[in-house]
Amino acid sequence: KGFKDASRLLQNLTAAVGRPVRLGSASVLVSARLGRELRTTGLPVGNARWQRRNRADFVVTHDVDADTEGSVAIETGCGKPGKKVVMQDASFTNDSNSIVHRKVALFFSQYRWGLLSEQPVGSPIETGPDGELRVSACSAELRVRLAAADGSSTCEFDVNSRRTSRGCAPKLSESQPDGPLASFMFAPFHRAVNRFCDARSKEPQLQHNGMVDSLMNRQCDGLSAAEVLRNHRDFWGTPEGTQPAPGDISFDVVAEKSNRRVVVVMDVSGSMSGNRLTMMKSAVSQFLMEILEDGSECALISFKRQHQLLSGFTIIRSRENRENLSRLVEALNASGSTCIAGAVSAAAS
Repeated sequence: KGFKDASRLLQNLTAAVGRPVRLGSASVLVSARLGRELRTTGLPVGNARWQRRNRADFVVTHDVDADTEGSVAIETGCGKPGKKVVMQDASFTNDSNSIVHRKVALFFSQYRWGLLSEQPVGSPIETGPDGELRVSACSAELRVRLAAADGSSTCEFDVNSRRTSRGCAPKLSESQPDGPLASFMFAPFHRAVNRFCDARSKEPQLQHNGMVDSLMNRQCDGLSAAEVLRNHRDFWGTPEGTQPAPGDISFDVVAEKSNRRVVVVMDVSGSMSGNRLTMMKSAVSQFLMEILEDGSECALISFKRQHQLLSGFTIIRSRENRENLSRLVEALNASGSTCIAGAVSAAAS
């Protein structure tokens, strides 16, 4: 339901961009355990084929915490797409989580289109057109106030320095104007916000405030989210002014295979010195960190003149398991002669 609702929300968000859009599909890789749970709810969950942690658009797993959820950046900047999206599986197993579809839409917008936050990164106070001080917001029509992040203390503001007490930030009131309202990149989790800011819009509730000291304005030279979208290939099409087509996107959810048993056998003889050893370490670490499925078991063996069991079977339950195995690989050095037979025999047994 979270992905289906996210698809509808993305249609609303892009409705005013002004060009037809064909988003296609995004692959979502979940753990074998979560796949079983989602199937019981009637959600069509397929079996992973080509999808792996390093190839899927979304990776939903238990070894991600709330602070690291989101789009994994390749290069920081305006309109720069991400490498993938990582999310907590708890977001999809908690029945009371009513904002999961907004999380999915937010992370997709960052990952696919390279959109950035419109929350102030500097002072949350700005000077309005008539010289009055006001709380910064992407759209001047938003009803916004200054509030402490924890909600337990009062915000203090120094008029001269325009500094606020620590932890104070703009917060939307529950009551907002009716109709389309921007901006999603400013307040993605507020139920009334359902559009991106658009500097070209004639509707006050959608217009962009280029004066806010936000990451979006800094990196995009004051462009609104809708203007950044118009420069993306998803929105290249017929000329402006034509009726936009629905922004359909399907999220194809597949589950990892479970209970795979893998023994990684690594040659660390003298012939592997230099670049060969570096490339092997990189490949094995990528396999451990991004490809090996949750619930799998993995053992490590190295060999030169004799083989060495670096680690017996470890069940992959967390990121820590992956990192511990990866550290063993990174510590390897190349030297000596080569005898592969003993290592292969040990792995097979």
